[in-house]
Amino acid sequence: MITYGSTPLTFNSCSYITFNSFTINETTGNYGYYGVYFSSSTHCSLLNCNINSTGSDYSIYDATTINTTVNNCHIAGGISGIYVSSTGGSSTYGNGVFTNNRIVSFSGNGIQSQQSNRNTYSGNVIDSTSSGSDFYSLSDNGMTFSNNQLVSGNLIVYNTNGFSNSVQAKIYNNFVSSSSASQIIVSSYLSNLLFANNTIYNYGGGDGLDLSFNQNGVSGGNNILVDNIF
Repeated sequence: MITYGSTPLTFNSCSYITFNSFTINETTGNYGYYGVYFSSSTHCSLLNCNINSTGSDYSIYDATTINTTVNNCHIAGGISGIYVSSTGGSSTYGNGVFTNNRIVSFSGNGIQSQQSNRNTYSGNVIDSTSSGSDFYSLSDNGMTFSNNQLVSGNLIVYNTNGFSNSVQAKIYNNFVSSSSASQIIVSSYLSNLLFANNTIYNYGGGDGLDLSFNQNGVSGGNNILVDNIF
């Protein structure tokens, strides 16, 4: 167990380090403190861990890294469970893998990703937001978002492949259910996006799906929309 008032665990400009089966507690609650901070690291991993943040910032902050892995972790608290920030369009930074995590009790967004490159978000269960989205993506490039369950907030994806469309962005096989005005909002300003086989339960009375595509190259189908089930 690692318990600390500021940021308990930082991967700073390091390579090939893995923490497995740790409980990590951030206890201060001040802005600028995270449960786990990845900063310019390469091939570092967080596996089978419990991350608890009381703070007004992120439980996990991944900043401009290469091949970060966060798998099978329970992540609780903070503004966002996982926040990813990178250099849009980079051929070097990115390729993060965020899979099979349970993300709960956050005040903002469960996962928030900005300008990431070729990241994978798959098999995550995200719930218990108080005000934000379960997944919020802005200007991510070549992202794969698949087999996730979003059960308290919506899925918002803006400017997909906004820096580079050389790798197809994929959103498929996800379950989304909440009382938000719109369950899924996808706005793609460049081409090469697959949107398919998603199930959307809307019990808020708003739109199940709000799509805005400004260029060609968007494909998909077999999405299921069920409105006002409760």
